[in-house]
Amino acid sequence: MKMRYIIPFIAIIAFSALASDGAVGLYNQGNSAYREGDFETAIENYLAAIDAGVADYRAYFNLGNAYFRNNQVGRAILNWERAHQLKPRNEDILENIEFARLTRVDIVLESEGGPKVADVYENTFLGYFYAFLDKFSAVEFRNAIIAFSITATIFLALWLLVRGGFRRFAFWISAAFWTLFTLVLILYGFKQGNIWETDKAIVVQPGTEIRSASYTNSQLLYTFQEGMEVAEIEVRDNYSRIKLRNGEEGWTLSDNIERVLPR
Repeated sequence: MKMRYIIPFIAIIAFSALASDGAVGLYNQGNSAYREGDFETAIENYLAAIDAGVADYRAYFNLGNAYFRNNQVGRAILNWERAHQLKPRNEDILENIEFARLTRVDIVLESEGGPKVADVYENTFLGYFYAFLDKFSAVEFRNAIIAFSITATIFLALWLLVRGGFRRFAFWISAAFWTLFTLVLILYGFKQGNIWETDKAIVVQPGTEIRSASYTNSQLLYTFQEGMEVAEIEVRDNYSRIKLRNGEEGWTLSDNIERVLPR
């Protein structure tokens, strides 16, 4: 895989989703710093732009690029995942995430005698089903639900109010859109019920210890390198209870991980 996938969107454009001209300026300053190879300054400016109200996937994408070039793979994947939440079918985002995963070294340092961390959904019906749902953002599902319900309601009202041949047509159109509404609502429910959708977090510290309980002397299960995916289930003091891809659960310091979506 070639590094061309790590080239950012550096065009100077005003996002409709940016909160202010100041945010646009910060984003553009980040682009300039990136082009000059000053990745730390680029990171600072992209973060400031996001804090100023950016809600555009390109800002997260470029931030991830800057982190990657600054050898912070975990935070790079974290921000590409955030961009993916906003633009789930964007090929550049998907290529970058896959590229980073392929170039990571010593992803998992297993504790002695420990089982391998495999994905329980890999090559299963649920795995393919959740992969399909991952192609659509939560916003797209919500917009579809609203649009189908409004359209179905309009044709239902026409069926109640209109006489003649159009009445039958209105009934079937209304029924079709209510069916679509129900189907999309069910799919949205599955998407929101998947912890790997709502509670996904990324390991952002190298050598992150996953332990059996929320104290230092508990059994060491794994040592993860940055960039690994976990699901944060619970926060207790400064520890997070997490779920691994193989279905196991463990504990790690909350500072070792960062959620893709805020609680």
